[in-house]
Amino acid sequence: MRRWLTVTAISAGIVLRLLGYCRNRSLWFDEAAVATNIVERPLSGLFRPLEFHQGAPVGFLVVEKLLTYLLGPSEFVLRLLPLFCGLLVVFLTARMAQLYIDQSAVLLAIALVALNPSLIYYSSEVKQYSSDALTTLLLLWMFVALAQSDLSAKKVFAFGLMGAAAVWFSHPAAFLLASAAGICLVSTRTEWQRFIRLAFVLGMWAASFLILYFVSLRHLANDIALLDFWGQYFPPHGFAHTVGWLFDVFAASFRDPAGLAVIPGMAFFVVGVAVLFRRNRRLGWIVCGSCIATLLAAFAHRYPLGGRLLLFAVPIILLLVAEGVAAVCARCPRGKLVHVVIACLVLALPLLNAIRGGARSVSGIQRDDIRPVLEYVNAHASPADGGYVYFQAQPQMRYYSDVLGGRVKWKLGSDCGADATCYAKDVDSLTGSGRTWIVLSHVLIRDKTDDRAILVEELDKRGRRLEEFSTHSAHAYLYDLGRDKR
Repeated sequence: MRRWLTVTAISAGIVLRLLGYCRNRSLWFDEAAVATNIVERPLSGLFRPLEFHQGAPVGFLVVEKLLTYLLGPSEFVLRLLPLFCGLLVVFLTARMAQLYIDQSAVLLAIALVALNPSLIYYSSEVKQYSSDALTTLLLLWMFVALAQSDLSAKKVFAFGLMGAAAVWFSHPAAFLLASAAGICLVSTRTEWQRFIRLAFVLGMWAASFLILYFVSLRHLANDIALLDFWGQYFPPHGFAHTVGWLFDVFAASFRDPAGLAVIPGMAFFVVGVAVLFRRNRRLGWIVCGSCIATLLAAFAHRYPLGGRLLLFAVPIILLLVAEGVAAVCARCPRGKLVHVVIACLVLALPLLNAIRGGARSVSGIQRDDIRPVLEYVNAHASPADGGYVYFQAQPQMRYYSDVLGGRVKWKLGSDCGADATCYAKDVDSLTGSGRTWIVLSHVLIRDKTDDRAILVEELDKRGRRLEEFSTHSAHAYLYDLGRDKR
């Protein structure tokens, strides 16, 4: 029975990830911003700072670029690497659970990872977060193998190469490597020969990180706009505020991205950590050290603590929650029955959210659904038509112009905020150009002020609306702006 339930959980995780991938939704703003950099730049250009204040591991970008060379720049191709990583996370969790946690906790751990809404969603998004989760599991596997290895010359090179490669595919991999490096050196300080060999391994990790820092990370660290965007995820000033903030972040991480009920999730996680230290103290300190390294990076305003940027830690969190459930139930009368009941309760919320997510993957509303809008414009535009694109839709417009082509020459709108005068100037610059297509997506609403409403109001004052086409979250209007109505 346990074997069939395990197969069912893994199968459910695979199906849910494939549903999201096969829907082939439009690239939304963030995806399009990364995709535009991948598609428009040569391979060497991916080592420079990205446009639109984006940050992604260089290795991730290079693999994406190579896939576009081989298979083309479609959404399916760009999401292929995240899907591959997402599927491997499910399979690797099954293996890791058997190695690191009690056998009675394995099934729950697999089910929690398979049904986790964030891991499912980011398996079909052109971002690196699925790669982050996979890299975490691979590094945990490597750390245990490293601790048990005789560290022959061949293995020293292999372990060094694996850790050196990890930081190029996942930024938070540096936290796990830094923690493992410290723990390994401390644990072998009395074994001089092993200490020297480990130093070579750790030297390869450090050298790779330093190269990555000068190539890529230092530019991210100095991107003021990016740091401002993530500002709420950095610790505040003041001891009392910081302690409260850290507790809030810790609690919130169980809701998103871990996808659990907060209080039970926290409680079982703490128990799971205690069990991990009892069973494998070295691995426990590596996990603890990784948390400390991540916190230090947050205090230095180098790594935000929140949301999708914590997805790399989700496999660890869920494995330890499952371990905690098994440990608590083992001390209860009728432990097996209690374990089944509690496991079902813990799984209830992830299962419900996974079902909702699967339904949305099939027929739900999606954000920034611009592709049907641009296909409509391409099908109905005349060669002489002009075009104006709302400034927030620029990454999507550039990507889909590269992929879909089109006959309209687009003018980029200004970042006007809620300033109607600014939009009026934009529209004035279009007056006299005849038929003009206006395309909007990722529309900002500030203090109940809708940018689209302001822009359309200015357009209606100066031109005649000929037709329009909208999805839930993207819009196209055709105006005759041959003369100013005023």
